[in-house]
Amino acid sequence: MDTFTHSMCGLISYYIDENIGRKRILEALIYIIAANIPDIDHTYVLNRIGLNLPNYARTWGHSIIGLTIFTLLLLVISRKIYGKAMLTLLVQPTLHVLILDELSTGPIYLLWLFDENNYTYKDYLLKTILQ
Repeated sequence: MDTFTHSMCGLISYYIDENIGRKRILEALIYIIAANIPDIDHTYVLNRIGLNLPNYARTWGHSIIGLTIFTLLLLVISRKIYGKAMLTLLVQPTLHVLILDELSTGPIYLLWLFDENNYTYKDYLLKTILQ
């Protein structure tokens, strides 16, 4: 999916969250960033400005490792801002990977680093169902 779609999902989640009292721009930006954070593994933007990094698109940022790190980071931010864990904020990276990016084309290596065969999430589900 594109960045705009991810951003809109984050913004919609922000506005439907009933636990937020007064709506503020900074909090809306946190939700938008949370909805886009798994795409941090896309290095093509950095390569356009002259860095020659390998392209790890949809690998570590879209894996179980990345989702765990991002969720823990958002938990800390949520506790700092709201004093409690905000579920709609914490699920943003998971929604990004397991729903929005699954609807688009291209592989998602959810088990990246643990699986030497580089199974995608779809491959893993099909293999599990068919066995």
